[in-house]
Amino acid sequence: MQAETLFEEYFLSVSSQISDEKSIAKILQRYSLKLVKNSGYLSVIGSELNIRDAIQSLINDTGIVDLNQILHDDNFPRKYDVRFVFEQIRYIENEY
Repeated sequence: MQAETLFEEYFLSVSSQISDEKSIAKILQRYSLKLVKNSGYLSVIGSELNIRDAIQSLINDTGIVDLNQILHDDNFPRKYDVRFVFEQIRYIENEY
């Protein structure tokens, strides 16, 4: 996702965006994942298993009850990313 798109609705300064990116990267490190910024795009790099672990943990922390709300949320412009996360959540539910 373009970093600019990620932060635009929050009207953050560039320094605040950089600080948030560092915080996100630090959280992802707990799951052996890496936040990569390339040509203005942010990506999460790591194994599928580690991505699943992060999703499971972070969703449990936020208390999301209805996962369908993620699929139908218009705040996610790249629907294939949302579908990927949704499929991983369903996998986690079935396997764990």
